[in-house]
Amino acid sequence: MSNTLNQLKREEGFTLIELMIVMVVLGILAGIVIFAVDPFETAATNAKAGADADICATAAAAAKAGGGTANDYVEGSPC
Repeated sequence: MSNTLNQLKREEGFTLIELMIVMVVLGILAGIVIFAVDPFETAATNAKAGADADICATAAAAAKAGGGTANDYVEGSPC
């Protein structure tokens, strides 16, 4: 009976090796996610640059038609 109690007590919890394996697996998964998200970040940056260029072109056209500068037509101007 005491052997069963001792055996149960020894089997509780996680060993250091098990915890280290989990940490390594989580690190690998985090690395995969970072590399998977990077192309989307680059695409978003390029889309923002294109949108800013369109805004500047529209503001320049408005400035040409109505006088002033492109910055007068865009608040917080990226131009």
